[in-house]
Order: sequence, then C-alpha cells, then structure tokens
Amino acid sequence: MEKGLLERTGKSLAHWVKVVEDSKIEKHKAIIDFLKSEHGFTYGYANFIAMKARKADAGSHNPEDLLKNQYQGKEILRPIYEKLISEISRLGNDITQTPKKDSVSMIRKKQFAFDQACDQNTDRSWT
Repeated sequence: MEKGLLERTGKSLAHWVKVVEDSKIEKHKAIIDFLKSEHGFTYGYANFIAMKARKADAGSHNPEDLLKNQYQGKEILRPIYEKLISEISRLGNDITQTPKKDSVSMIRKKQFAFDQACDQNTDRSWT
C-alpha cells in the first residue's frame, strides 16, 4: 500500500499522515471522508492513511509490546501461547505471526489459527 501510495500520488505516507495531523481530524471515518472528498483517495488508500495517522494498525506497534499488553494480568496464559507458537513454527517458515492489540493471528496465505488471551472468568478461545 505504501509503495502504491507513493506511485499514485507522488507523495510519501509521511506526507499524507502530516496532512491528516494538520487537519486536526481525529475520528477514523471523518479522516477517510476528508481524504476521499478533499484529496480524491479511494476508500482503501484513505483507510490505510487513517490507520497509520491514528497508529491504529498492528504495524504501528512493537510486536513484543502488543504481546506484553495482551497478557498483562494474565501472565499464567503466556506459556500456552509460547507452546502454541513453538508447535506452529514446526509447520514451516512461511507462517506469519501477527500480534494485534488483543490477539495473535497465524497466517499462511490465509489465517489458520487465532490466539486471544481472555480474562480469568472466560475460557481461552482458539480457532
């Protein structure tokens, strides 16, 4: 997306993030609407810039910090995650682990596993 943005507009992601910051718009949908109406973006590029400007995408965060926060107060569950990752890693080196704010996706072309640390009163869910 970032490369395509530069090719289509001639301006970097950093430029467009600054445009959003200068606009003082904070709501995600409002940023998308602004970029579409004022700068002619498609929804996909507008959403990409909005996510980056708000640092709302997983790529804007340190993966270890995401995991640390996910398991904060639930440290007893972290070894289960570590075992899961260990076993999945044995399936091949083409598997991507994508930590998010509240979960981790395991992807090989498509997501095939999902880990989410739940609170003590909820069963741990695996898909």
